[in-house]
Amino acid sequence: MREELLAHLLDTFAQELQSAGGADAAMGETIRRFGDCDDLARELAASVPALERMAFLLLNPESRMWRLLCGFGVLVTSFGTTMVLPALAKLKHLGSLTGNGQPLMTLVVGVMIGTVVAVAGVHLLGWGIARKVRSAAGAAGRPDSGTIGA
Repeated sequence: MREELLAHLLDTFAQELQSAGGADAAMGETIRRFGDCDDLARELAASVPALERMAFLLLNPESRMWRLLCGFGVLVTSFGTTMVLPALAKLKHLGSLTGNGQPLMTLVVGVMIGTVVAVAGVHLLGWGIARKVRSAAGAAGRPDSGTIGA
């Protein structure tokens, strides 16, 4: 799509250069014919179906690190949760200290470790999403991201 848009832009510029005579006038007329860059970007984004955008987001090789961080975050969070929930169930079932308190301490340590692992997983997931958002915001600010200007 980018190549087609560039070819159309260059073709329009060549036509305007022939009719306008000067490069500055041709550039101004070409920009006027194309319209506002933000409107054009919104129209192009709206023309792509949501399913195709999601597939591109998930299968794009450039977003491999983002997918890896998010997937690893979900797995670590799930693992931490599988450590916490059974320990909490045993604590509820145990109800009170028995003997020297060893079973209770084992369960408390299990809950603490599981909670730390689950929080680390949520952190990885949030870091992956923040990384994707920052890279998308950085791409929007690049000069080659759709702005037309001299």
